[in-house]
Amino acid sequence: MSEEKTGTQLVREMCQTFREVAETTQFDAVKEKLKKQHIETPSWGYGNSGTRFKTFAWPGAANTVREKLADAAYVHRLTGIAPSVALHIPWDKTDDWTALRQYAEEKGIAGYHSPGRSYRCAPQGRDAAKSRS
Repeated sequence: MSEEKTGTQLVREMCQTFREVAETTQFDAVKEKLKKQHIETPSWGYGNSGTRFKTFAWPGAANTVREKLADAAYVHRLTGIAPSVALHIPWDKTDDWTALRQYAEEKGIAGYHSPGRSYRCAPQGRDAAKSRS
């Protein structure tokens, strides 16, 4: 008659199996592929969020587009895979797109865009931003 395994024994066996799989070159290949991915984070994720009926404020939330870019740069420094930000116009706007691009680059953000518009090669000045509207 076979002996039933306890939950603890099953967990130990699963952990051992995971360790064995993790030590294979397959795991290393997957890890390298994951490191190469680039995730673009949305700027609204760094500020207060909510609905049209109520905003849920939290201490430390980014209030300006520069603060959102600074927070995004911090996330990228921690993860290494989030080098760009999706800005949401009209909430994330500036009078000087060139200065904003320079600020983003100084912070380590390679690019930013608004859905439907790419500012990887940022427009020059406010007039260029208006012409894309």
